Amino acid sequence: MSENREKIEIFVEKCRDSAVLPQYAHPDDAGMDIYAAETVEIAPGATALVPTGLKMAIPDGFELQVRPRSGLSLKTPLRVPNAPGTVDAGYRNEISVIVWNSSNTEPITVNRGDRIAQFVLARVPMAAFTETDNVASIGVDRGGGFGSSGVSGGLSGDRFFEQGSVPVFKNPGGDAAHGRVSVSAVGQDSHAFGRYDPEKPLILGGVNTGEPLTLKANSDGDVLLHALTNALSGITGRNILGGPADELCREGIADSAAYLSLALADLAAAGCRLTHISFSVEASKPRLAGHIPAIRENVARLCGLNAGAVGLTATTGEGLTAFGRGRGIQVFCVISAEKEI
Repeated sequence: MSENREKIEIFVEKCRDSAVLPQYAHPDDAGMDIYAAETVEIAPGATALVPTGLKMAIPDGFELQVRPRSGLSLKTPLRVPNAPGTVDAGYRNEISVIVWNSSNTEPITVNRGDRIAQFVLARVPMAAFTETDNVASIGVDRGGGFGSSGVSGGLSGDRFFEQGSVPVFKNPGGDAAHGRVSVSAVGQDSHAFGRYDPEKPLILGGVNTGEPLTLKANSDGDVLLHALTNALSGITGRNILGGPADELCREGIADSAAYLSLALADLAAAGCRLTHISFSVEASKPRLAGHIPAIRENVARLCGLNAGAVGLTATTGEGLTAFGRGRGIQVFCVISAEKEI
C-alpha cells in the first residue's frame, strides 16, 4: 500500500545540530514521529515549548498537524494540550511542540532525541463563502445542533463549584469529563517614576527596556510581573506581594521573577494550570510597541507558556490620569487557568 501513496516534497532546514527529521515508524502510518532537539524539564502543572530544531516549507494547500503520540499519553502525564496543532504553509520559523505536564506533583524531563509527538500532513482546501437567504433550502437540514442529539432537558449538574466561599462559574471551555474547569482573576499594580538611576533600569516583564526611566520601588519595580503575581494571588488566596516578596526583598532579592515564581508554585499546588495572560498598560512613556515582542516572549518563558498565550496592549488613556500624563505606569492583568476539581 505504501508504494502507491502520494508523496509530497517538503523542504526542511535543520536549525539545530541535534535536530532529527520526522520519521514514519511503519510504511502505512499516517503520522510521523517528531523528536526533541533539546532537553526540557517541565515542572508539575506547567506548559513548555519543546524545540524540534526544524524549519519547514509546507507546500501551499497543506498543513502539518501536530498530534499526541498515544503511547506517550497512555504511559506518562505528558500531553499536547492544543492538539491538533497546525503548522501553516506560510510558517518558516523553527517548529516547537507545546507540551503540558498534567501531573500536579512530579516534574517531567523531555530528553534530547525523545519522540514527543507526531506530524500528520493534511490537505487544506480554501473555503469560498457564498451568501444566501436560506441555508435550510440547500442540501438536507437535519435540525438541532450544539449537542442536541442525545441531550434532553437542560444542563446536568451544578454550573458552579466553590473556591473557598466564592462561587466560580464553570466555563464552557473547561473539560468536565476530566475534572477541570476554567477560572480567571484580575491583578493590578502601579508605580510612580522617580529620579533616573542608571543602576535601576526600567524592567518590564523581566526585560530590561534600556529606557532612561526608573520606577520607585524597593524591588526592581517590574510593574507587569507585580500585576501578574497579584492576579495569581487572586486564584490561590495567598498574597505574595506585601508578604513573602517583602522578605525576599529584605534579603536583597529584588528580581520580581522570584516573586512570580512563588505565585506560580502556589498555583500548581492548588491544582491549577495557567493558560492565558493579558496585560493592559496605561502610561505615556515609554513607547512600548518596540518592546512588546520581547516582553511577551519572556513572560511566556517564565510561566511555561507559548508567547501566543500572552497578550499586551498599551494606552495613554487620553492623558486623563497621572499615568497617562507621564507620572508613572499602571498595569492591569487578567489571567485564565484550568483547575482540577
